[in-house]
Amino acid sequence: MAALSLLSLCSTQAQTLFTYGNKPVTVNSFLRAFEKNPAGNNSRRQALTDYLPLFINYKKVQDAYDQRLDTLPSQQEEWYNYREQLVESFVAKTSGMEDLLQEALKRVAEDRHISHLGFSFSPGDANSKQQAAALARQVAGQLARGLPFEEAVKRHATDADEQARGGEVGWITLFSLPYVYETAIYKLAPGQTSQPIAGSDAFHVFKVNKVRPAAGQRKLAQILIFNGENPTPASIAAGKKTADSVYQLLQAGLSFEQAALQYSADRSSYAVGGVLPPMGVGTYDASFENAVFALQKTGEVSAPFLTSYGWHLVKLLEKIPAISPDNEEAVANLRQQLQSSDRAELARQAAIERKYALLKLKEMPVNKAALWRYTDSALRNGSTAGMTVQNNTLLFTIGPEKTLAENWVMYNRAVGNWRSADYEKRYRDYQLQSATTYYRQHLEKLEPAFADQLQEFKDANMLFAAMEKEVWAKAANDSAGLHRFYLEHKSKYVWGDGALALVVTATDSLSAVRFGQALAKDASQWRQYMEQWKETIVADSGRFEASQLPGTAWPPVAGSATALQKNELDGSFSFTHILAARPGGDIRSFEEARGYALSDYQQLLETRWVERLRRKYPVQVNQAAWQALLK
Repeated sequence: MAALSLLSLCSTQAQTLFTYGNKPVTVNSFLRAFEKNPAGNNSRRQALTDYLPLFINYKKVQDAYDQRLDTLPSQQEEWYNYREQLVESFVAKTSGMEDLLQEALKRVAEDRHISHLGFSFSPGDANSKQQAAALARQVAGQLARGLPFEEAVKRHATDADEQARGGEVGWITLFSLPYVYETAIYKLAPGQTSQPIAGSDAFHVFKVNKVRPAAGQRKLAQILIFNGENPTPASIAAGKKTADSVYQLLQAGLSFEQAALQYSADRSSYAVGGVLPPMGVGTYDASFENAVFALQKTGEVSAPFLTSYGWHLVKLLEKIPAISPDNEEAVANLRQQLQSSDRAELARQAAIERKYALLKLKEMPVNKAALWRYTDSALRNGSTAGMTVQNNTLLFTIGPEKTLAENWVMYNRAVGNWRSADYEKRYRDYQLQSATTYYRQHLEKLEPAFADQLQEFKDANMLFAAMEKEVWAKAANDSAGLHRFYLEHKSKYVWGDGALALVVTATDSLSAVRFGQALAKDASQWRQYMEQWKETIVADSGRFEASQLPGTAWPPVAGSATALQKNELDGSFSFTHILAARPGGDIRSFEEARGYALSDYQQLLETRWVERLRRKYPVQVNQAAWQALLK
């Protein structure tokens, strides 16, 4: 019964709801448009009933298509530009960017203290890479069975710094490491170690030591006392002596900015008081980070501490909390950062790979070793004689499009820097790029949601073009017709109670006050006053109705003025000065009523146009489908 009900629903939605001329409109098409328009307080049945005539009237867009307005160069250019924008947003929306954002918000809320052990290999040397992979797997197994991480580092680390630190890296957070490593680390619980992760020249094993709520960022200033290019115990001791002296001067009242200018060796910051860009965990080495995050109070200055760069004195300027999902600006910035990161590109690639079936990507049974030999020969000496793979060998198809071996060679020539060892990965990249290009070029045929959105834009543009031609331009250009319309209906264009008033805008409050004082003495001279304040005052007089004079006492009194108002957008100041009261009841002149009359005249032309269209495209509603929809 459930399957039968579903079949019945699909059948109903595919039915024709109404026709205009010989053009059918399905129930589904009507519903798609209806669902985008809120029903308000009405019942759904009433909302559907109210919306049907509006939707039918909207179909006057067909007249624009019949007049081939969509072939106008301006329309085609707008459609093309919109499509390009929509492709970008649609691909971003369907490539998992929102999932990436939620993942990032979860990770940015938590810092992780990690250790690392690397197993290096020579890039391009398959044997070296295989040996490193085997050793990394062996050690990862030992770590999982309880071998202390520090012991594994002692036995296997080849990096001197890693040996000295026992593998400790320190705290990391979002973006501290490449995405593939970050993802592995954030899957681990405290005390767990990862499986080996392949890098460009090493396999990496990570351990999560502990987890804490995100510490956020710190804005700080520093003074660096340099110990020299090749520091010796003597130069380090001399540096400490200088750093201690500077610290005592700061304690005695010397400003940090002056001390930075006078003593700091950090040439990127000394001239601006030692101020550095905001830093988070993982930005600098652990010793610097630990000293900075130990500061608790804004304005607090650290005692001198040593890093590989020299002696540092650090002042805490601001604590910047971690990104919160409730902070819209911070989340927007994070989204932007994600869109330009490596993880966004990985997400886009994965999204395209999931669409290979939709794209009908079919790979031909070509021997890859033979393809690589052909590729080498074609690229290096241009000769492929006697090879099983030739220029016209079909490699894969995407939809109806065919990719030949010669296309693959052309791709390699364009990319350059080819090596036989890279062909396997490069071939996958080539397929992915080809699939991405095909997908973007054929989105209308592949993604119904994209096609609907693009068609909605085109329809709206067509409606605008038709309205411009049949209503707005006609009304604007028909001066005689507009004047006749005014004369026939002028009794409706009546002034309400109001006043003759002067609207004043000033660049600053002092000019506004002085201009207002001059008006209070003799408002009839306002044009002469403007000459005196022409650099700072703009004023114009006009007749206004009560609704157009907010803040004015009623009835209006000649000589009165509204309170000074500041425009927060540009910092200007404005007020309204009443020149004389004007009781309502008199008919507006043609010029005074032009805006109102033009709007009414446009409505009349539109009504006449719709009546012509109803005759041109007679509407027939399928009552059975309509009643079924109302149920």
